[in-house]
Amino acid sequence: MTREELIAANPHLIAIGSDKAHGLDRLALGAKNLRAELKRLGVVGSVRTERYANGESIDVFILDEDQMKRVEAITDRYCDSAFDGMTDTTLDRTTEWTQTFGRAKHTSVRVARGDDRAKLLGTYQAPPKKEPTSAEIEKMFLTGAERGTASTVARWISHFKDKPNVMWLAWNQIAKSIASGKGDPNALGVLVENGMDPNTPIEMVRPKTSALILVTHDTSRSQSRPQLVKTLLDHGADPNFKNNGTALSQAAQCGDTRIAKLLLARRAQVNAVDNRGNNALHEATRKDHGDMVDLLLAKGANPNARTSDGETPLFEALNCGIAEALLAAGADPAIQNNKGQTADEQRWASGQYRMPDDVRATIRQRRLGKLAQDVRPPESDLADPDEVRARRSRGRSM
Repeated sequence: MTREELIAANPHLIAIGSDKAHGLDRLALGAKNLRAELKRLGVVGSVRTERYANGESIDVFILDEDQMKRVEAITDRYCDSAFDGMTDTTLDRTTEWTQTFGRAKHTSVRVARGDDRAKLLGTYQAPPKKEPTSAEIEKMFLTGAERGTASTVARWISHFKDKPNVMWLAWNQIAKSIASGKGDPNALGVLVENGMDPNTPIEMVRPKTSALILVTHDTSRSQSRPQLVKTLLDHGADPNFKNNGTALSQAAQCGDTRIAKLLLARRAQVNAVDNRGNNALHEATRKDHGDMVDLLLAKGANPNARTSDGETPLFEALNCGIAEALLAAGADPAIQNNKGQTADEQRWASGQYRMPDDVRATIRQRRLGKLAQDVRPPESDLADPDEVRARRSRGRSM
């Protein structure tokens, strides 16, 4: 029979490539169809699949031994290979049926015994669950911490609230997994909600840092990060802990105004600087985060703060909108860095200007305008029209 004829003759089965077969490979589909066939015939049994290195199998377990031959005949249709003991080779037995309704390399039918039989009869009783030992619980807890798995940490943490050494180790292992980009930062929140001091230094990450700084780094990876930051702050995390920058600087780098607002609401210092003198406004400008620049300026960020290289945030501007915002907030376009360059004059070692031409032109125009205003005589030194006419008259009479 052709594929179309098989499908028409077996409407109770699912064909490969049909909508109902979506997400099922040939093995899973074969097992599903076989279950449907056995159920239709009233056979009480179970169908299992197994995958291994050299193939896969569909194994059927039935209650009634009298149905063995009948079930074997049905199951055999889903087998697409056979073993030849004489030549020690596997023979291909692919048929139109296996190509239409699924298949396995091997199939078997057995009478269910022991627990398998009890499960089919509904009389199976699972043995009492063995409670893990204290050592096993600690191992599972710390393994969850090492992997940064919040659910595992939450499951076992009640056993360690009064064990500071274990809590400290879990705290650092979670932090290490987060720093590697694999762990779930919410695992730290679980520890904090169960008594861990959120200001406990994280020593397994170099350089030493705080949980708040760690979780504000690369916030794009988690939509739940603002809630975690709030949890840490609610439990006393210091928003001004500094380790070559603060949590606010990290939020500024990421452009996450949600977290920045939480930190600022808890008195985060908007002008705190890192070891090179960069503040949050430098970071936001450097990363071209316009909304963050506006927020920081509105909260009092100093647009003329200078780094150890003598550069203000204006030196980092990458678009005219941010440059205009900084200038409107009082950024001085005439400030020079340690090389004697203003923001619009700065160049790379190759000689190319560091900022886009339109931004450089905007800043240059404001700088030259300021320069012209600075060299203009005081208003009191300018003669009024009557004085000009009097001077001209005196000149003609001489």
